[in-house]
Amino acid sequence: LWKKDNQLNDSDLPSLFQKHGRLIFIDTPHSSKEKKWKETLNQRHSRQNMEEAKAVIRALKNFDPARNIVILTPYNGQVDLIRNLLPSKYEHIEVFTTDGFQGKEADFILLSLVRNNLLSGRRRWGFVTDPHRLNVALSRAREGLLLISSRQQIEESEMEDGYDHLLQTLEFIKKHGKVIPIQLLGRSSK
Repeated sequence: LWKKDNQLNDSDLPSLFQKHGRLIFIDTPHSSKEKKWKETLNQRHSRQNMEEAKAVIRALKNFDPARNIVILTPYNGQVDLIRNLLPSKYEHIEVFTTDGFQGKEADFILLSLVRNNLLSGRRRWGFVTDPHRLNVALSRAREGLLLISSRQQIEESEMEDGYDHLLQTLEFIKKHGKVIPIQLLGRSSK
């Protein structure tokens, strides 16, 4: 899992990390409770989640645009959506698929997992639970990691043996970081 450098003093971190620590899970509503949080497919049949993309932008507004920030997500559809929503002062922020960022690092990673659905078994997460992909996504941050997903989506997933890395990650964050509700990011501008 995530390995931080701690080169920055806590007082030099963005306010969100100063307040909640260097490892944060932003808990979004599950689509069974709020349908607008359900993932969709774009025209190219790539997964996207509009509400989660908006949550990424809300989180990003807690950062100075001059910071070394990268936004990661497993799906090209979400990459496109987030890039289209980026405010002009954050246009230079790079948005990648986790596969496209392999071997690189950034001080701060915002990770959008996208998946939020009522599916069961392996279809609930698709390739997101692949241990290699998940490791790439979770190990790129040097100073702070902010993960955005539905805790309920993770906790209620039936993971096959050897594929419960998301649940292990959530448990690690509960123990060593902080899980905060999406409402603490403030109101959406859209």
